[in-house]
Amino acid sequence: ASNTPLSITFSEPVEALPSAVVLTCNGNLIALSNVGGTFNGNPPVMTPTYAGALANGATCTLRVNASGIFDLDNVAPSNMAADVVVNFTIDSPPGLTSFSPTDGASNVATNAPVVLSFSERVNIAADAVTLECPVGTPRTLVGLPATNVDGVSLLAAGGFPAGATCRVTINAAGITDVDAADPPDSLPFGINFSFG
Repeated sequence: ASNTPLSITFSEPVEALPSAVVLTCNGNLIALSNVGGTFNGNPPVMTPTYAGALANGATCTLRVNASGIFDLDNVAPSNMAADVVVNFTIDSPPGLTSFSPTDGASNVATNAPVVLSFSERVNIAADAVTLECPVGTPRTLVGLPATNVDGVSLLAAGGFPAGATCRVTINAAGITDVDAADPPDSLPFGINFSFG
């Protein structure tokens, strides 16, 4: 998740330089606080913090520099044996990758399905996708709610009225990804498209 706390556990009490831990995401240095100092709990845990949230979809590297970590027992060796490097990726929100009928489509069959495809598996609430046919007149879409799907094929109850302009509206908050790495959890914005 974009706001997941960082935690580094040591095998024994240590003293850390402020430069001992470095975080980069997409090649950019991320400022950390709570890095330098003495960590002597049971077990000794350092919890570096960053301001704000990490970028959705970012590829990050957390590096613990051995030269900046010293044990407290005054027995050689006093530094960590080697750097520790952890790579991870921040979750991205689900996205709508395709839909049909396409925006502006004409001569759409009255029995055509509304097909939505997503970038990852999602749960879709019953009211997440609405249909107006003609615009301003709500119509029922059959096929919702849906759980753990990467796409749906929805049918307008009774079909589309011949010659009408229809509008599909997707409520971003009603479509959430199934993974536990949140946030982000829902579509980043609502979407609508029209056809006739």
